[in-house]
Amino acid sequence: MPPAEVPELHGLVVQKLTKVFGEQRARELLANVLGEVRLAQVVSLDDLMRVAEALQKRGGFEATTGAMLAVQATMRRAP
Repeated sequence: MPPAEVPELHGLVVQKLTKVFGEQRARELLANVLGEVRLAQVVSLDDLMRVAEALQKRGGFEATTGAMLAVQATMRRAP
């Protein structure tokens, strides 16, 4: 993955979470999920998938947002 995609992936997660949950809740949720999966930020497609899977386990809107992020990770892996 080109280095330019690193901040883009983390930004993608922040953007999706903020759109669904609002800025404060998104910030809290992302901090919790990153802690669960032991990441400082999303820097690879594998990281993106780990965050997506952790969100999906939460149920509700978190699961839906995780599913959207999993689709993004899958699409970016496609040739």
